[in-house]
Amino acid sequence: MEINEYEIYNLKHERGSFMQSLLWSEVKSKWKSEIVVVRDSLGNITAGAQLLIRKIPLVPFSFMYIPRGPLWDRESPESLRILFGKITQAAKRHRCFCLRADPQIDEMDFESIELLTALGFEHHKERVGYENTQCRENYILKIGGRSEEEVFESFKPKCRYNIRLSKRKGVECKFYGEEKSEDFYKLLKETAERDKFEIRSREYYEKLLRAFGEKARLCMCYKGEEPLSAAIYLEYGNRATYLVGASSGSHRDYMPNYLMQWTMIKQAISKAAAIYDFGGIPYYYDENHRNYGVYRFKRQFSGEVLTYAGEFDYIFSKRLYMLGKHFI
Repeated sequence: MEINEYEIYNLKHERGSFMQSLLWSEVKSKWKSEIVVVRDSLGNITAGAQLLIRKIPLVPFSFMYIPRGPLWDRESPESLRILFGKITQAAKRHRCFCLRADPQIDEMDFESIELLTALGFEHHKERVGYENTQCRENYILKIGGRSEEEVFESFKPKCRYNIRLSKRKGVECKFYGEEKSEDFYKLLKETAERDKFEIRSREYYEKLLRAFGEKARLCMCYKGEEPLSAAIYLEYGNRATYLVGASSGSHRDYMPNYLMQWTMIKQAISKAAAIYDFGGIPYYYDENHRNYGVYRFKRQFSGEVLTYAGEFDYIFSKRLYMLGKHFI
């Protein structure tokens, strides 16, 4: 019962995330999952977290991670302190040498940052880009209460042109399930080789699609039978997320990525999402960085940069942390 209540709490929370969902723990099946909550006098949850615990090889110690959490009610900051007490009890049971958290709080949310540091967390605001487990720098589009026409007209003129061009070229974009995972993974491997980044196994992405069911779909662009671009689109709470993307090296002049993003944004609008999350834009501020093109593409959709506060580490044993931090 408590697990189901926490899922609902996470779904409705302003800072809730699919990474705090029990569905995410099914994806991260190599980690142990544990839920801890705090309630008020009426039995309502006022703070909570899904803890992911990973055993360190060859030694009897573990690492604990709270992805995009913990969550707490702003009007009840005391609940965070009580929650932290329960988390440290769990950490002792699992012999954790370090606890890492990266809640979805803005880098300018000094009140929340102070709450966490007062508990003893080390705030690693110096970590940028790939130094973080989850990207701090995201690009988001606020779509709550806006119509398709209003959102479309807000895009840069070249963006609108490219979406229309893609349609004129005969590109079709639709949502699919696991049945198109072979085409998706083929494009993902091609993209990873071209852009030099690491990817997970095909089985991992299929597990994600199965775990989230209708909340996670493959968005695919085809020209006839040829796949041109693909993405994993995920809906959770008030947010729709562009999670993983890939594209073919051929027919790039057909602009399938523009049509694919517009297809996902329209879906998010139809589901009354408040935010469409384009995902990470690491090093967006550096025009000479190889990732700058990702930001240049995403900003065509007239969203905004959202920089999270980043990672907070609570170190239970400095000696073990120095020995085991390369496993994190």
